[in-house]
Amino acid sequence: MAGLRSLFVLPAMTALALPGFAQDDIEIPFEEFGQQLLSEHFGKGARADEHSLEDLVAKRYATVSLGLFNLGYPVDLLGEKQASSDYAELATGLLDLQDRWIEWLTADDGSGAEARADCAALRAWVADWDKKALAKIARAEERDLFRFFTAPAQVIEAQTRLDAFLHDVEHLGLAPKPDEQVDILFSPTRLDFIEMLGLAGLHAPQQQEVLWDVSADQWTQFWSGWTLVAALEYGPWTGFDAEFRSGKSMKSWESTGMVEQVILQSTMTLLRHCMTRDLDHFENALAMNLVIEVIGQINTVDGEGQIGRSGAKTQPYKRFVPGGASEGGRLPPKSAAPYNMVVKNQWREGNGADYFLKPLRKGQKDGAKRASKAKKNDRARDKTANFTLISVEGKYVVSAPFLGVHADEQEYPPFEYLNDYGELFRAYKSAFYNWLRVKGTVEGEAPAQWARVLRALPEVDFESRPFEAILAEIYGLPLSAANGETDSLEWRFLAYIKKGK
Repeated sequence: MAGLRSLFVLPAMTALALPGFAQDDIEIPFEEFGQQLLSEHFGKGARADEHSLEDLVAKRYATVSLGLFNLGYPVDLLGEKQASSDYAELATGLLDLQDRWIEWLTADDGSGAEARADCAALRAWVADWDKKALAKIARAEERDLFRFFTAPAQVIEAQTRLDAFLHDVEHLGLAPKPDEQVDILFSPTRLDFIEMLGLAGLHAPQQQEVLWDVSADQWTQFWSGWTLVAALEYGPWTGFDAEFRSGKSMKSWESTGMVEQVILQSTMTLLRHCMTRDLDHFENALAMNLVIEVIGQINTVDGEGQIGRSGAKTQPYKRFVPGGASEGGRLPPKSAAPYNMVVKNQWREGNGADYFLKPLRKGQKDGAKRASKAKKNDRARDKTANFTLISVEGKYVVSAPFLGVHADEQEYPPFEYLNDYGELFRAYKSAFYNWLRVKGTVEGEAPAQWARVLRALPEVDFESRPFEAILAEIYGLPLSAANGETDSLEWRFLAYIKKGK
């Protein structure tokens, strides 16, 4: 698997946390699990300082490079039911992701036609994989799928061209460095995921305190160096399995749940390769919208809407939300909500098929009614700026701006509404950035404007060239305002929600 860098372990960007037990009640012997993985593949007594991640990939994984992505799947698990089909489904999803990526980046000049054709050629090749042969690849000496399946010359040429095109930073603006690939190792079971966490800690002892956390039993991904390790199962919803033999399928409530989750996290990883700055909520919105573009919806359980566990110990949110400037724009610790508040709440109606416009419109309509009766709401007369949050305690109105510097000047809603507030912002940012992409501020020019935004992302500098300045330059309006009395992108978006189209 080409392109793997020296190890530096980063924590999971999001953690799934579910009710059922308190973190103080459990311990996970990560070192034992990591050593177990080493011994299984390199022999009893094998040491982490003698066997790198690259060594494990070469010995254990079936790999394939498709565009920017190097994908690895453990050969010893490819014989499990549906595993070879899952590998093909994930490979196809990441090709579709790159197809949309090219479409967005080249909307202003149409230069992506050949690259998109190469995506299609690779997609057709993946569709022809012999799943029965792939399930038996553990017996083969050759684990690179181009050689394993004896890929035709035209397929190899398509991959070579596509890789070169997507690395052309001079042309695209937003691209990894020429020698960088986006390495992803799939982890099909919870046991495999915990073993990989254990091994990562053995490889980077200085990161063990961050990585070897009991909340990791519910994580869905982590980085080992610049390699994304992506779980293909969630942890069980209730109880703690000390042997990690049980997990919950990502397809439990959505047949496309697994590929949705992988596309989401793979996009975030791709952006990390392309940018030196973390734009947080924008990156997550971009990743969400690419999932919707490819799959037609997004209903992942990736830390959005839940934090911590029920019990004495909780974990903070790992994503940006507006407000709470003193806490850096991140929600404070809170107990976990029930499962049905994660995938079945008011802001997920339709699962994003319309980029969450319908639930936002409902929340805005109700918010306008409730705000008009409030005595202390300085935006009560604004029929577009207010949204209603719901909890078991009742209802509460929050008001725009939710974007830009003025958003962080606002206070968080009361404690009991924080989960719903996080879900509102999840829907809001997805809808807002899709509105920019399809509507913009110049009729007929929205796709080209959006391409300019993406190409300018590597230029972001928080002091000399902030993201908001780039948006203002391209769209001719500030991102937001302290209220709706001055024209801004956010208030035009709020009006768009109210119009219902």
